[in-house]
Amino acid sequence: YGFNSYLESKRNPNGALVALEEGSGALTLLADRRGQYHAPGRINGRTVGLILDTGATYVSLPETLASELNLPIEGKSFAQTANGTIAVKMTTLESVQIGSIKMEQVPAMISPGLEGMSYLE
Repeated sequence: YGFNSYLESKRNPNGALVALEEGSGALTLLADRRGQYHAPGRINGRTVGLILDTGATYVSLPETLASELNLPIEGKSFAQTANGTIAVKMTTLESVQIGSIKMEQVPAMISPGLEGMSYLE
């Protein structure tokens, strides 16, 4: 049990981050051993695991999560990924929160086959 906790803290060093009172303060995250930033957060009030990608243009969601959140499709577009160009659907999230930082009316794209998501800034 203790070793599993140790491994989890290495995989997600921000796992203990809790949503505090809303505000516009700064938030410092630690990178995991692969250099990625994972953190718990909320999309439209639902708790989700986030992967933060400062190079991304939009918040990206897998189709399964978009369906569970009943997100409206507001258009279609294309996105350039490391694996090439893919077709995506566009939507707007009511809110995205990580720690005490909450943003509203956040543009997002629904990506086919995506297993994670990103949150900018």
